[in-house]
Parts: sequence; C-alpha cells; structure tokens
Amino acid sequence: MSRRGHQIRTLCLAASLCLALATPAHPAQESDADRLLKDAQAAIDAENYDGALRILEDAKKVYPRNPSFPSLLGDIYEEKDFPSLALDEFRLAQNLRPNDPDILYKLSVALGKLNRERESIAVLERVHAMRPEDSAATGDLGWMYFKVHQLQKGAKLLTQALNSYGPNSNYSMTLGTIYSELYEYDQSRSSYLVAIKDGLKSDSKNFVAVAYYNLALLEEKYYRFPKAMDYGAKSVSTFERPSGHLARGELFLRQQNIRAAFSEFKQAYNLDTSPLSEINLANTQRCAGRIEESIAYLDGVMKSKNLSWMLNYGTDLKTHYKDLHEIYKDDYAALAILERCRASGSLFESVARFFRAVRDDIYSYYHRQMYRSYSRDIADYLMKENNFLNAMISYYDAYQGYPAIALKYLGKAKDFETSVIPEAAASYELEEGLLHDDYGKLKTAYEHLDPAWERDGIARALQRLCLIARSRGDGDSYRAYAERLFTVNPGALLQGGIGLPLVLDVRPDSAGNGKRAEGLRRSLSDLFSHAKSPLAGKDEALEYRYRFAVTVGSDGVDWALVDSATGATLIKEKARLQSLSRRNVAALFNGILDSLYRSD
Repeated sequence: MSRRGHQIRTLCLAASLCLALATPAHPAQESDADRLLKDAQAAIDAENYDGALRILEDAKKVYPRNPSFPSLLGDIYEEKDFPSLALDEFRLAQNLRPNDPDILYKLSVALGKLNRERESIAVLERVHAMRPEDSAATGDLGWMYFKVHQLQKGAKLLTQALNSYGPNSNYSMTLGTIYSELYEYDQSRSSYLVAIKDGLKSDSKNFVAVAYYNLALLEEKYYRFPKAMDYGAKSVSTFERPSGHLARGELFLRQQNIRAAFSEFKQAYNLDTSPLSEINLANTQRCAGRIEESIAYLDGVMKSKNLSWMLNYGTDLKTHYKDLHEIYKDDYAALAILERCRASGSLFESVARFFRAVRDDIYSYYHRQMYRSYSRDIADYLMKENNFLNAMISYYDAYQGYPAIALKYLGKAKDFETSVIPEAAASYELEEGLLHDDYGKLKTAYEHLDPAWERDGIARALQRLCLIARSRGDGDSYRAYAERLFTVNPGALLQGGIGLPLVLDVRPDSAGNGKRAEGLRRSLSDLFSHAKSPLAGKDEALEYRYRFAVTVGSDGVDWALVDSATGATLIKEKARLQSLSRRNVAALFNGILDSLYRSD
C-alpha cells in the first residue's frame, strides 16, 4: 500500500512563517526572517533548489534558533529523496521546538524512509497522542504497525479512528491489508471494497488502482485465481501504475506463461520507481532459462543504495535481501549445471568451464547461506510478534539444510494454513516431497496441483520426479516426466540437470554430404548424452515424443525440433558449420541448447 506522499507545498511557507513569528526576536529581524523564507519558497516554486538550499543554509547561520529554516530545508531533501539529510534537518528543527506535531510528523516520515520503523512508530505515537484527529499521522501509524507485524495494534487503532471520525479510505485500505495478514478473508475483502467505493467517490483513480491490486493479492492468497486476474485487470484499467501489472505478471508466472509474465513485468518496470519489477523480471528470466539475464537484473537491484521506497511497501530490509538471495542461489546453481552441460571448443575452454562451474557452485552456496540466515532472523522476529504462520514458513526456509527440523516447521504451517485455506494442501505435499525426495508425495502433488494456475509448482514437482526416476534407472518414467516438463516450461529442464529425451535424426542434404552427416551425428550424440538427453535407439524411436531433425549441407545445417504427437515443428533454425572441428561443433551445439531450453 502506498502512503500519502510528503511533498513540498506552498503551505510549507505558511507553516514556516508561523514558526518564525513564534520565535522571539527584534522586529527588524522578524522582517528579515520572513523575507528569507519567502525567497526560499519562491526558489522552490521555480524549481531552483540549489538557490533555495543556499538561502536556507545562510539563514540557519543568521537565525540558529529558528526551526523554520531547517524544517523547510528538510522538506527539500525529502522531496529529492535524500532521507538521511532530511532527517538531520528535521532533528535540528525538533530540538529547537521539541513538541511541534508538524515537525514530529516530518521526522517520522524521514525515519520511515530510512527503514527505522520502530523509531518512526515512537514519533508517530507522540503525534497521535497530541492530535488523534490527524488522519495523516493516524494512517501512517496504522501502516507502520502493519510493517512491523503488530497487526492487532494496527487493527485496533484504525477501527477506533473510523468509529470516532467517520469514513477514511486510507484507514480502510490499511485495515484490508492487516486483515489479510491475519487471515481474515471476509473482513479484508470488505475493507478493500469500502476503500474502493470511497476512492471512486472522490475520483482517486490512483488510489483505487492500488486497492484493486491489494484485492488481487488477497484473492490469489486464497487460491481464487480467476478473481485475482480480474482484479489485476481492473487495477490496470482504472489507472496504469506498476502494481496492476505486477499482480497480473505473478499470476501469469504461476501459469508458466513466460511471455505474458515478462510483458507485464516489463510494463511495470517502465512505470516503477521501486525495484520490485526488476526482481520479478529476474525471477521470470530464471524460469525462462535465461540465467545470465536474471543475474544482471539482480546485480542492478543489489547495487542500488536508495532503499526509501520500502516505506510504501509491505516489506523490510531483511525480507528484501532474503528475496534477492533466494533468486541468486537458484541462478548460480543453474549456471553451474549449464556450464557442465555446454560443449567446449578446446581443452583450455574445458578447464575454464570447470572452474567457472566450481565458482558458480561456491556463489550458490554463499547465497543459500545468506538466504537461510535472513530467513532465521525474520522467523525469530515474527514469532515475537505472534505472526505464527509466516514465522513457521520462515523457519522452514531457514532449516531446509536440516530436513527433520524443517519438516517440523512445515507441518505446523500446513496445519494452520490448510485449516483456513484447504486449497493449499497440494502445495504442502510438494514441499514435503521436495524436502525428502519423497516420490509418492511428489506424485500426489503433481496430480493435485491446479493444472491451469499452479503450473509453476507442477514444474518443480516434475523436475524432482525426473531426477528420482533417473537415479532409480527408470528410463520410461524419466522420459514421461521430462516430456511433460518440456510442455510446461522448456526453460525448467536443463537448469535442473534434465535433458529432453530425443530421437536424433541427422541426414545429408540432397547434394550428398553423407560423410559430414555421419560425423556430425556421432558428435551430437556424444554432446546430447553429456547434456543429460537420453537418445532413442532404433527400436525405441516410436516411444519418444520429440525428434531432433538435422539436415547437413556443405557449409551449414538446418535443424528442427518436431513434436511427433502433434506433427508440429516447435523450433526451426539454420546455422553455419564450415567444418566439423571441435570448436565449430561446440558453437553449433551450444546454440542448440540456448534455443532448445529457453522459454519465450
């Protein structure tokens, strides 16, 4: 949920003038202070911020006991998104006038932008005690209670404010979010609908779009996916902002509709001032098998030093970094597998690939440990705030390296959530199966996950079922699961160490390049086997669904992937191949892998 933005307004001048007049001084000095404040405000109105800063800094030296100048200076720094500098100025103003609720409110916003939620709450509680009718301070305090998971406090505060002062769309919006976290579906939905109704009355389209987004998240949480998609569409049609596209993108990713998900997240990225769309783009690229692109997005987010955006979102520093490390660990694990599956054009390249794979394994291990460390810290904190379900899930994330301990927490989470949302049962079967390589539970999850809306979970189940079948030497089951996984998401195979079973059909073109064709067939056979693809023998061809057809010419090849079940050609490409040198064949094969195991 977005909080009301704190911007520099002309009203700032009026407030500053009041402060100036209240400061004891000689009459002539009062006139000079007024003039300086007016000059600074005029510079702000003209967007001459450098000029305003010079005026205010000079004025602070002349009138060191006047809180108006640091207060207005703090407004400029906050508007320009320098919360640390803003905080320094608001602290100075507050020291000069300790109990001014306007200055205290500004101070709370700066603290919030610096993710110092507890300090912000302490200041907001002072403001609320002074001015309980102040809707901005009360709304912000309710939101901050939500952010630190003091849900009952937030619900009580906002309910009392609604009863005392009447309807307030911001209160209703935050209440909807708090009730969602408390797993009170009816109250959450009702609060969001009230917020939407009030927002429509005041023609606050931006606000209504956010409310529809929150309602989409609520419906998704309760496995009501078509409703969630409808509300995501309403969010976008009401007012185009990132949130509606993010909601729709997440739902498309559940369906493993990679192209649609990427489109939605890209549209969000073009509108977004937070890194959320970049994180979602990174996750989408990982699902698509584009690991290097995923890491590039994450690196961009990790390098950003501006974290003030979190004030308006239901997240915190530890959760943010936990999310980043989760994708990083999967990316580097996948990259290590890909390095080992790709062909090398020389001995030197083979050695280089080996060391890159080892490096990527080390990176994955590091990010996995960081992910678990953040998960444990978050779980400890959530338990202190009596947020039971999220605490159990975070403990499960933290202890996945210790399956017996992790299973205990997973079981507690399952008992709680399925009592409220029975539709969540299959997802818990999946997690239990993944934790213990339990073939039976994985198969049960695969069969009971929603085939339209939980294809992401189906893909995870199929990945592990493939690996278990291969370890058991069950080639028929491996082939069946791998072929099914390819229809769900081609990008999920190779990064999981799974190769698509193929009928390898290499033929010369009409010009008669039989010798080249036979040489390439032998090379491709070895390389596909190295990349985990079982290849059909002559008597097995009819049992394999996918045929990899290659036509070899004198200086190039045409290749295609054909689905024998439908007769459709899924991929068709041309590539140059001047000779059958190791380097040329390796380049050809790596290009094939990139096309074969990526989702568009």
